[in-house]
Amino acid sequence: MDGRQKRRKIIGRAVRITGWSVLAATLAFVALVAYLYYDYQDMERSRMSGAVRSMGFGQADRTPRWSPDGDYIIANLGNSIYRVEFPGGEITTILEAKGTGYYSLALAPDGRLAYNHYHPENGENVIRILDPTEGRSRTLATTDKLLLSLLSWSPDGTHLLYQQRKGDGWNFLVVRPGDSPDVVWEDDGISWWSGRAVGAPPWSRDGQRVALLKRAGPRVNLVTAHPGSATTMAVDQAGEKSGSLDISAPGWAQGALYYTKNESRDEATHIVLYKTHPGTRDRQLVADMTAQAWTVLGETQSGSISAPGAITELRFETVHHVQPSPDGQRMLLYADTQITGSDSIQSGLYLWEVGEPVLVRLPIQAGIAPASWSPDGQWIAVCDLGLGRLFAVNAEGDDYRLLLIDTASGLS
Repeated sequence: MDGRQKRRKIIGRAVRITGWSVLAATLAFVALVAYLYYDYQDMERSRMSGAVRSMGFGQADRTPRWSPDGDYIIANLGNSIYRVEFPGGEITTILEAKGTGYYSLALAPDGRLAYNHYHPENGENVIRILDPTEGRSRTLATTDKLLLSLLSWSPDGTHLLYQQRKGDGWNFLVVRPGDSPDVVWEDDGISWWSGRAVGAPPWSRDGQRVALLKRAGPRVNLVTAHPGSATTMAVDQAGEKSGSLDISAPGWAQGALYYTKNESRDEATHIVLYKTHPGTRDRQLVADMTAQAWTVLGETQSGSISAPGAITELRFETVHHVQPSPDGQRMLLYADTQITGSDSIQSGLYLWEVGEPVLVRLPIQAGIAPASWSPDGQWIAVCDLGLGRLFAVNAEGDDYRLLLIDTASGLS
């Protein structure tokens, strides 16, 4: 074999090796694109269904629960569940997780505590009901996947609502707990509790209806379900885009349902607050949140509980959740806002007295901070998950009381 033939042989081998390398690289690239595409699709499904992807289960609910007479608060900071006397502040640990946290809880009027907990040793996610009078808990539901969440007792404590995975989304069931629990209602479609909502879907005070957000293609319907008769009634409809809803998660007060909706007005998008009485076509305008010029009071130090200091000229970008006080005279608004002159948009929890042009920004770490009104509407309990703490603030927003710090539960 002469030198020319050797060179051709070497070049041919190099070409073949290069060819195989290019093919392998191409296949690897195609596989990567396919992986990213399907991972993106999975993320989209999780987002559209309201799942908290980073935690691997349906939405966690860390909303603090008040006792019926407002003399204690049940707080779920993730690693443990506490009972905190109010206003005394005495703390009792009810349940302590080992290796994982509690995801959702609900407090019945008679003191029964429903909670769900993941067991990594066997892969089970369990809903249990703890009866303090019996000193023991019973299993209500179990699954071998992380697909149970968002618990909510009816006001009379006879029925429990919870969320479970169904196809690409989530649906809700209402059960009557007992020795042989029975399902009295199951949603017939893919229900959706907004990914930015705080807490479980709310019951009306008379226990006749539950307010839900239901996805229907690119639209989102606000409906009320009547578990006793297994019927639903449409309240309003809006769109969904860019991971945000054009309609907020709602709240009940005095038999009316409060929510915000994005509407086109004067060639601009306005966030409008409505109240409606389900069962009628009566929808009343409460406020145009975009047209209003706001003065805002906020914390003087980021991440601390301190007396409010003055901030001015804020506008709402998105309202995710509306929580009215029991009398409907004040609102808690979980929203994305922008201070005039600033390019940044920040999430926050705002307290508003209806009809007044003033907001109070509650001092929370960036992120979701579940909150709830006391039965008399005089106090708000807030779980600041970013710092692993529970505090209470009065309805005027000028009296803050730090009740509990759980450093193991802080997300910061």
